[in-house]
Amino acid sequence: MADLSFIEDTVAFPEKEEDEEEEEEGVEWGYEEGVEWGLVFPDANGEYQSPINLNSREARYDPSLLDVRLSPNYVVCRDCEVTNDGHTIQVILKSKSGILENMFLPS
Repeated sequence: MADLSFIEDTVAFPEKEEDEEEEEEGVEWGYEEGVEWGLVFPDANGEYQSPINLNSREARYDPSLLDVRLSPNYVVCRDCEVTNDGHTIQVILKSKSGILENMFLPS
């Protein structure tokens, strides 16, 4: 099980505001029918919108990517806000930004 001790003194996930729910009432989130998002959300009509088809047959090896080293620098989250939108959660850090340095990403 993951160690979640770095999140201390958190409160329950806040519920959505009533007006937020009313805005989204007519649109149900899902993986189906994504090609029609542009009809509901005109901003989603761009050329490079998700979902993006990543064709692994066209992928190319880049040895310079191996030089990147990242390492996590965890700070106890005391001044943060955790929200739940029903599909994901967000942790919003209010006083510090997260930085990753020298963390090895296995291939």
